[in-house]
Amino acid sequence: MTGSSQPHRPHPYIGGRNAVLRTLAAWQMDWPGAPRVVVLTGSPGTGRTRILEGFLMFGDPEQRARLDPDSLDPATVPPDLPPPTVLSPAGRTTGQLLADLAGVLSLPSAEPDRVFAELAARTEPLALVVPEVDRAGPVAAAEEPVRLVRELLKPLAALPTVRLVAAVPRALATELKREPTPGTALLIDLDEKRWSDLEGLVNQAASHLDTAAAAAGGAAGGTAGGTGATGIAGTMSGAVHPLLGPGATHRRKLAEAYVARLDPGAESRLTVRLALSSALTQADWFLAHRGNVVRAEPAPDASAGTPADPVTALAETLPTDLSAVLDLHATRAGVAPATLRAVLTPLALAEHQGLPAELHGPLASAVAGRDMNTTVAELAALTEPFVERVEGHDGDRTRTLLRLVHPALADTVRAGLQDVGTAQTRTAMALLEEVPEQDWSKADPYVRDHIASHTLAAGLLPQLLTDPGLFTYADPVCLHAAVASVPADSLGAAARTYLRTAPALIDGDVPPTRRAELLEAAFTEDGLTEHATALRQLATQND
Repeated sequence: MTGSSQPHRPHPYIGGRNAVLRTLAAWQMDWPGAPRVVVLTGSPGTGRTRILEGFLMFGDPEQRARLDPDSLDPATVPPDLPPPTVLSPAGRTTGQLLADLAGVLSLPSAEPDRVFAELAARTEPLALVVPEVDRAGPVAAAEEPVRLVRELLKPLAALPTVRLVAAVPRALATELKREPTPGTALLIDLDEKRWSDLEGLVNQAASHLDTAAAAAGGAAGGTAGGTGATGIAGTMSGAVHPLLGPGATHRRKLAEAYVARLDPGAESRLTVRLALSSALTQADWFLAHRGNVVRAEPAPDASAGTPADPVTALAETLPTDLSAVLDLHATRAGVAPATLRAVLTPLALAEHQGLPAELHGPLASAVAGRDMNTTVAELAALTEPFVERVEGHDGDRTRTLLRLVHPALADTVRAGLQDVGTAQTRTAMALLEEVPEQDWSKADPYVRDHIASHTLAAGLLPQLLTDPGLFTYADPVCLHAAVASVPADSLGAAARTYLRTAPALIDGDVPPTRRAELLEAAFTEDGLTEHATALRQLATQND
């Protein structure tokens, strides 16, 4: 406690999860009996990433001060010491992470045996945190998380001189936990009651509502006349959004009633976030139906004259899984759920940092088999709770990339497709049509760098691997990861030559002209004269 009577505040970024935070703090302090290896798992959307982000805030002096650690449970707060080393896998290969680790150790080489031997010889343990293992790799279909666990994390976990925390998909979590000496590893499954933290989920829901109320300029704080934020305070007679008014007590009771309907695992944190975000953008619907939703009426299964709890009735309007979040959001907006899903599908299939905004309409049209460009533009506002816009860079040019707010949402959209392979095939064909005159030097960077990823997911990559221009201009990290995922006996001669040459193309910032030269030499050596000639012409054009 702070003082003698004030209760500890929950971690302001996480809203709870004290049991997990106590374990992580003990791990960092290397307390007697603390696990040397912590494997954090759970269903997608249960908050693995957020927990580690909140934990790592203690290692940043500025963020630590904002957390006011003296007000938190002391057992959840690690000491103000150098933070653990973080290896960030999102979009990166196992080899790149191994090179990062070699850099931490000041080694000139990232050879695995050299890195592991150096770690084994240390006198002081190295503390490592590896979040978001499920997001590893530049190519979604290449199964980089499996490679990362088996080729890097398991050997690290086996070393007594390494103390490791890793957020790992459930399918790989048990495999990783088996590696250390018995008794030195702990598996934290956020779906289990011990770790799920219902109170923290209530805190999350209430905080989301309170933040929205504050954004509405106090309109939900007890007065009905505030103007508020668009879509939150509402516009009908100056009324307050039913989710937000008449005050903080109402919001807390609503959060409790809603969470009582949820499975605390199974995408719970993401479901709460998106269900409330969706409802808060649909103030007009809630206000129009206020009489039916909020008015206390006799419950169907209660004795005559017994009113239903209005807060419970309101909580029952909120969906309890991600699929229902999407479909209810569309229905309340007067849009067919299938149409909303069709708009989101290209983003659910997109690779790496997201899809360029200008490709959204063409790819939605390709997957749906009809012109979706107007629909995509008209529904841009409707998709806001589910889509985030980020800035990407193509040389000196800044562009807008679109991506779904969480991988679990992409999983939900893909699960609703009749045939993901067909959707990926149509996507790949549409991307090929975006290449001007089939000249890969003029192609959009997303098309150039990720066409291989989409054809891999469609099962068509070997047919693509005949174009010397693609070999030259595509991002060699992405292309190599995709080609390496294809069974060797399915690859043609040109693809096999590319595969053996790719390490030289990846080594440093190799420009396309130099790539063409290296590939020309390799194709000449392998007797692929036509490919060598085409590459010689490419190198000449770029001189």
